[in-house]
Amino acid sequence: MKASIIYILIKKMNRMQTSFKTFIAFAVFLLVVTQPVSASVKQLIGDRTINWNTGSSSFVGYDPTTYEYDGSGKVTLQHGFLYNTSTGWKETTQTFYTYSENLLTNKTTYGVSTGTQVNSFKIDYTYNGNNQLTVEARWLWVSGAWMGINRYTSVYDVQQHLTSYTTENWVSNNWRNLKREQYSDFTGNVPVTEVHQTWSIGTNTWQNYRKYIHTLYAATLKDSAVGQSNWISGSSAWDFIGLTVYMYNGNGTMALQKYYEWISLPLVGTLPFIQWKYTYTYTGDILTSVYHEVSYTGSTTLTPKDVANYTLDINDHYYSLVQQTYDTTAHAFVNTKKYFFDYDADNDLRHQVSQDWSGSAWVNNNEDYYWYNSVLTGVEEIAETKRLNVFPNPFNQTATVEFNLIENSTAKIRVFDLNGRLLQEAEHFFTDGNNQWVFDGSELNAGFYFIKIETTKEKFVQKISKL
Repeated sequence: MKASIIYILIKKMNRMQTSFKTFIAFAVFLLVVTQPVSASVKQLIGDRTINWNTGSSSFVGYDPTTYEYDGSGKVTLQHGFLYNTSTGWKETTQTFYTYSENLLTNKTTYGVSTGTQVNSFKIDYTYNGNNQLTVEARWLWVSGAWMGINRYTSVYDVQQHLTSYTTENWVSNNWRNLKREQYSDFTGNVPVTEVHQTWSIGTNTWQNYRKYIHTLYAATLKDSAVGQSNWISGSSAWDFIGLTVYMYNGNGTMALQKYYEWISLPLVGTLPFIQWKYTYTYTGDILTSVYHEVSYTGSTTLTPKDVANYTLDINDHYYSLVQQTYDTTAHAFVNTKKYFFDYDADNDLRHQVSQDWSGSAWVNNNEDYYWYNSVLTGVEEIAETKRLNVFPNPFNQTATVEFNLIENSTAKIRVFDLNGRLLQEAEHFFTDGNNQWVFDGSELNAGFYFIKIETTKEKFVQKISKL
């Protein structure tokens, strides 16, 4: 029996109408997951985006950010700047981070462009006794007072499974229900059933909206299929409308996704028709191509729609990414977006450039630079450290982390960003053999992260990235 752990299931990548951009956009943040973790992690002290000026045919400075840390490596202050051709660089925002025993409890952003600190935006975080996030409230400063934007509430059972995730919005100076996701029928720590509901203002009750039933591979607890049903209020019943099928390579990486929609035909009844398919190609364990096909007007024949092709440098880093869309008139792929990436000696991203296709040539769009300070030893990789199996990677909202223990043990779990900031920390008891832990990165920015799991006898470290 697997250990009780957090399972936060907001799996947009595993739901029916998955967009192609989920897999390929913001490819600057993709990393080589098979690359050995470097001996240490540096703190990111600054990043800067500069945009291409077509008039001067040069990059113009814009939007830099710098970071400050405390002695334990947690970020305490973030500075935001803007560039003006008349006045040059000017600090516009400051974001302060507050912690309680390494758990982030508040993040507040102030405007400082006038020389006076002015409230702007804040997020409050509340945790339970197991260090699980239970409430996240977002506020905006309006007319001299904090006004709510959204509040997210998570409820867990005694096994620490997430069973309910509720979203509220701010109405008439109070929080009002908006939508809710409920999870049940756990296999190990993975919910098989998830029901989505919306709040009815007229009746002040929750109304069913959509249901997903997960069929799992027993050995890995990964989805082999996910069925989707919509709630029919007139008959008070679920109507099955579609099925997503998943296939994996021998190493557990995604190889294929196919979505079938149930369509009623007058003569033969309701049949499944394929609506879209994603095919993933790898060089070794490294993703090098995502190919997207769709069905138009209910046809059973798939037509190309999008493709993303990655190239690798001699160190198996992503060197470039080219995104293309399919022109159904010319019956050929057309360039849309291109990225180039550079890394430093520690395999950390140092520089990236994005370009747009103008119709006949690539045109610069913007480029980003990243600066790091001295080595932070809090996320050190040692020779005995083992790799974690993380999927999906890159991830969108959550990432499932798999690891195998030699004996029953309490493990300390830490999540860091690439600059060494401690983002999450928790302790859980795990049994010997295969275990899973789900990292909720839904509120993080796109970028690189480290997950470190440590017991008294074993250590695991793995880089991941969020789209």
